[in-house]
Amino acid sequence: MAPSKPTYTKVSQKRIVSRVRKAARKSTRTLGAGLTRLYTDPTLAGIHFFYQDDKGVPIALVKQTTGGKTLQPTVLQENTFDACKWKIVKKPRYYGGAWPPTSADDLGTPAKEEHCYVCGENNAPFECDYPTWVAVMRNFWINKICISLTPDKGYATFARTGLKKRTVLGELIGELITKSMCTSDDEAYYAEIYMGEWRRIKGELTPHQPKCTIDTKHESSWLRFTNHSCNANAEFVVGRVGMCRRVLYVITTEPIAKGEEITIDYGTDYFNPGDTCRCGAKDCRYPPESDAESRANLDVDTMDDDQIEADPSAQVGFEATKPIFISDSQPDNELPDNDSEYFP
Repeated sequence: MAPSKPTYTKVSQKRIVSRVRKAARKSTRTLGAGLTRLYTDPTLAGIHFFYQDDKGVPIALVKQTTGGKTLQPTVLQENTFDACKWKIVKKPRYYGGAWPPTSADDLGTPAKEEHCYVCGENNAPFECDYPTWVAVMRNFWINKICISLTPDKGYATFARTGLKKRTVLGELIGELITKSMCTSDDEAYYAEIYMGEWRRIKGELTPHQPKCTIDTKHESSWLRFTNHSCNANAEFVVGRVGMCRRVLYVITTEPIAKGEEITIDYGTDYFNPGDTCRCGAKDCRYPPESDAESRANLDVDTMDDDQIEADPSAQVGFEATKPIFISDSQPDNELPDNDSEYFP
C-alpha cells in the first residue's frame, strides 16, 4: 500500500503574521519558528516579503511603486531560469559549455581555482552541498536579519544580532537573463555574474569570461532590499558552493552591531549624471547639493597621492581573509589572517 501524502490546511501569509504577532506579545521565543513558517509553509502559493519592527516581528507586506505599478516581490531560494528566453540568444564569445543552456546548472561549472566560500578550499575534492547551504542561509536570514521601513530610504536591512567581519550574509538571487533581455527602466534591479566554464589558454584561466544578469525586480532574496552606501559595511563577492554552483554572495567588511543597517557600495555605474545619494556618509561621493556646499566650506587636511598607501584588498578578485560560513552547529568565529585569492 502506497504511503499517503501529507495533508495541509491552506493558510495565507497574513494569517500566519497575525498568529506570529499575537504570540510575540507574550514572548519572542517562538518568533524564529513563526518566521520560518511564514517563508517556507508548503501550502502557500506565493511567498512575499514582510517588513518588520526592531524586534523582528512582521508588520505588513513589502510594497513598492515602480513605473506607476505596485510591486510585491516574492521570496526565492535560488536563481530561476526560463529556457525559452535563452533559445534565441546567440552563444557568447568565450563561453565554455553546451548552448543554448536548458537550466541554471547548464550555465557552467565553476573552475577549481575559484574558492568555495563554504569550506574556503580550492584544488581539493568538494563535498559542499548547495541545497543544504540554501537552507542554512535561509535560517540565518530569518533569525539574524530584519527588513524595515525607514522614513528616508524606504526599505532597508538591519542586523538583529551582532555580526563579525567576514561573515557571509547570503546570496543575491533572481531570474538569470542575458543583457539583451534587460531594459533601461529596470537597471536598478540588475546585478552581473560570470557564466560558463572558465576558458583556458595554455593551461591558464583567461580573463575573458561572459556574464549573465541577475534580475531581482520581481523575485529575489532579502539582499534585494540592502541599500547603497559610499561607506558600506558589506560587499559583493563572486565565488562558488562546492563544484556545483557559482554564486554572487554578500560578505561583511567590518563588524556590524545589533540594530545597525547593512549596506553595500553599488559602484559608480549605478549613479547617472545629476543623481544624488542619500547614504549620509561623511565621504559620500554624490551628496545632495546642500551637503556638498557645506562640505566645500570646511577646512580639511588632504593627503597627497604619495602619502596614500595602496590597499591590496581593494584589488579586483582579491580578499584579505577567507569568509566566515555560518551554520547551526558552527558559531560565528574569526578566521586566520592568512590571505586567500578569489578568482571572479
